[in-house]
Amino acid sequence: MVGISKFIINVLTVFAVALPMVSGAKADMQFDFAKSTPVGSWQVREEITTNHKGKQELTVIKTSLLSKTEYNGAPHYWVEMEMASYKLKNDKRKAKGKPVVMKALVDASVANGEVANVMGNINKYGREIIFQTGDDAPIRIEQSGLIGQTMLQSLGTKVSYQFSKVGEQSLKVPAGTIACTAYQGTGSTEINIVIKKIRVDSDNETCLSDKIPFGVVQAVADMTSNGKPSKTESVLIEYGKSGAVSKITQEPKSM
Repeated sequence: MVGISKFIINVLTVFAVALPMVSGAKADMQFDFAKSTPVGSWQVREEITTNHKGKQELTVIKTSLLSKTEYNGAPHYWVEMEMASYKLKNDKRKAKGKPVVMKALVDASVANGEVANVMGNINKYGREIIFQTGDDAPIRIEQSGLIGQTMLQSLGTKVSYQFSKVGEQSLKVPAGTIACTAYQGTGSTEINIVIKKIRVDSDNETCLSDKIPFGVVQAVADMTSNGKPSKTESVLIEYGKSGAVSKITQEPKSM
């Protein structure tokens, strides 16, 4: 059960990081999700992480808003992420593992008003999750967010995070030249696993635009995990306001 719970937390955190409205923030960081992200819209980002040894890994992430539905009398979104990872060396890509597709039922309330805290609301990101690795049969996990939330509490997770507005700017990225708002964020996450404490400190700048599905145009984060530094750079490659289709076509098996 512990292994499954840790997996669920990782899946939910990936979804949370992908959506600009999910990180802890002050009231001056607002994002109109409904305006920027109609049903059927999508975006593709490339994210490069450089670890403390200088080794690099590239992840290509496509995030799609597939549909809107009712769940327990409240509006929810089906959000899907496709992720393919590569090792980078001398500007050449080498596939790392199989592509992964994750589809989650997300409470629409997380997109309303002030940005919410990921760890405090992780249950709302995982009413249900369907994941698929490569060509393997998809797996459904019901109430995955509740399991993840319980696991985080049992591990004594502490999150402290704040954003402040930097200002307006125009960014030239592969998807085009886009006017956006930059936010500076700093904070930390602590989690206790058995007798080991893990602390991650982060300093990042995120640029958002309400003209772009899911908002994220560019993000740069400098992180330190138990004293080991790393850097992640994410940039928008392309996007569309319609045409999103799920890559999960088989009937999932329940876990």
